[in-house]
Amino acid sequence: LPNKALQLALESFDKSYETDDAGLAFLSLMIAMEVLLNPSEYELRYRVSRNTGVLLGQDSDRGEAIFKEMQGLYDKRSKLVHTGNRSSVTREDVLKLRQYVRETIKEAMSSRMSKDELLRTLNACGFGQRPWRENAE
Repeated sequence: LPNKALQLALESFDKSYETDDAGLAFLSLMIAMEVLLNPSEYELRYRVSRNTGVLLGQDSDRGEAIFKEMQGLYDKRSKLVHTGNRSSVTREDVLKLRQYVRETIKEAMSSRMSKDELLRTLNACGFGQRPWRENAE
């Protein structure tokens, strides 16, 4: 793949299957989300969560729900990274995040946009607006 971000996301996604440790699998998956959906080093929690909601939410209610869910998952990521405490990450969290990573990779690939183009598009859209989908259909 020519897109380095997409390549790293795919590798991180694959790595999540190579460990039985939920914390490490969760961090591999969060790396994939961050490399795909974070445009800068600032506001990571907000930007990754919002971009996930816009990218994956078929309508505004679902987009808002994904946004809030991702914020909760990102809080667990921060707790794990900053305290080393793995107890808050459950198997269900790993499965949910893995689903979001899988869907995000598929959407990023099907959009045929560069990472920068995709992020600009997501930034300009609200929940439930998916112009790259309308053009493809």
